[in-house]
Amino acid sequence: MELSNLYTIFHLLGVALGLGGALMSDSMFLKSLKDLKISKTEMSFLRLGSVMVWLGLIILIVSCSLLFSLDSYRYLNSDKFFAKITFVA
Repeated sequence: MELSNLYTIFHLLGVALGLGGALMSDSMFLKSLKDLKISKTEMSFLRLGSVMVWLGLIILIVSCSLLFSLDSYRYLNSDKFFAKITFVA
């Protein structure tokens, strides 16, 4: 397996964790607001979702740096790359 494929898989894992954690956290938060109280159990799930979002973001940053190091010239000349960086930031 090529190094770029491994980094890409790592990058997609970060996207899945970050986006999945954000969607689940938002869903759980909106569901828990029905009774206008957040229980300890609900709060622990919200914290878990937060950890997943941060973990996904860290993996994205690391994998993006690794992918960038393989072919920096191509990425520096790519508008799509700068759009992605802006979106994540």
